[in-house]
Amino acid sequence: SPNTVIQFIPIYSSDSAQPSGTPAADYKIFLDFFRNWIEYSSDFGSNVTLRIPDSYMKMDTTLVSYQLSHQNNWDTPLHVKFNKDLVAAVDPLIDFKGANMAIIVPPPGTESYIFSQAAIGALQTNEGRVSNVMTEFAALGKSPSLNKYSLLGHPFWWVHEIMHSGIGFDDHYGDTKKDLTTEYGMGHLTLMTPWGGDLTTWEKLRLGFVRESQIQCKTDTATSTHWIAPSTVQTQESKAVVIPISSTKIVVIESLRPGGLFYKHPLESQGVIAYEIDVTQEGHGLGMKLSLPVGRPIERNELFMASAPIKLGESTINNGYKITVVES
Repeated sequence: SPNTVIQFIPIYSSDSAQPSGTPAADYKIFLDFFRNWIEYSSDFGSNVTLRIPDSYMKMDTTLVSYQLSHQNNWDTPLHVKFNKDLVAAVDPLIDFKGANMAIIVPPPGTESYIFSQAAIGALQTNEGRVSNVMTEFAALGKSPSLNKYSLLGHPFWWVHEIMHSGIGFDDHYGDTKKDLTTEYGMGHLTLMTPWGGDLTTWEKLRLGFVRESQIQCKTDTATSTHWIAPSTVQTQESKAVVIPISSTKIVVIESLRPGGLFYKHPLESQGVIAYEIDVTQEGHGLGMKLSLPVGRPIERNELFMASAPIKLGESTINNGYKITVVES
């Protein structure tokens, strides 16, 4: 949220790289990226607090013995054991009061197969519960080829993965077939798809980065015109139109332009996206789906569905509503 309190937990063990610097210096690029993204995403201001211990804290058990793995759930027995052993080791040294997010890392240079990105569940500390928690690959981790998920060490993926391991947002890439004739989800256009840019406006609304005053709710069927600012431009102006379809389904309309984590999106990905959210679709990767432009094919390039956003003069139809870009 705009007022996140992040507790950084740097640890080491006999099988990790040994500490040679301070955690703040070792992970400055990563933590600056993470904090700056939160601050930029907060249209009404923010107060991010980042707590970093002065030194790494020792774990008596080898880190590799926990077999922390990206593809395993937080309640995997060894993940649960790591959670409890971690709290036992660091709780006497850290005041967790008020923290609602924790990121655990080893010293830079630790082998990628020894310690990796994983969900380990909430921490139950002496000062209270820390809800949103993940472990992460070491900065400049060694032997990345020995862990197929080592790319998650990039700070972009820190943002993506905390949405899984803490917040609970799902991926939105559909059935993973990258086929426009099946369940293609949101293509590769957003943070949770997961190769794209930033969170959707709807997700930012749920986290408190965007306020309801920035959402135009359309409840009738009459023709109307709506001005919206781009989803990733920091502004208090209106950012989306929401059309309630039923108690379990809505249509959201927003504008994609360079900014935030969309800063490298190509020209073909700039435009308006309209997508359906159906909370009855509970399968992994399902529940959010882009609406395609009428009368124009979607390019099948490296960034899946890169050209799906509708441009000036184009339309899409979603749940019976025709959505047209009349000015850009």
